Amino acid sequence: MKNFDKETENFLERYEANANVGSAEEIVEQFADVFMAADPSGARAVPSSVLLMAIPQRSGFLRAQGAALLSWRRWSRQGWMSGMFC
Repeated sequence: MKNFDKETENFLERYEANANVGSAEEIVEQFADVFMAADPSGARAVPSSVLLMAIPQRSGFLRAQGAALLSWRRWSRQGWMSGMFC
């Protein structure tokens, strides 16, 4: 990948846009059919169908916590893109 930083930024901006309009199907299309997921219990390979079911639950949880929109913030440090979701 020649433009890894730009490709990563594009991915995250698209993810943000889809998450904020509630488009679970569009988010799932951004991922492979099977991908790695991690949480406090560990990491594991999961099918994208699990992600499709989890996105509405995550959105509901975030709304209940007062976080209506997802926002990608980025900054650059020594040529590496870093960022976080708020």
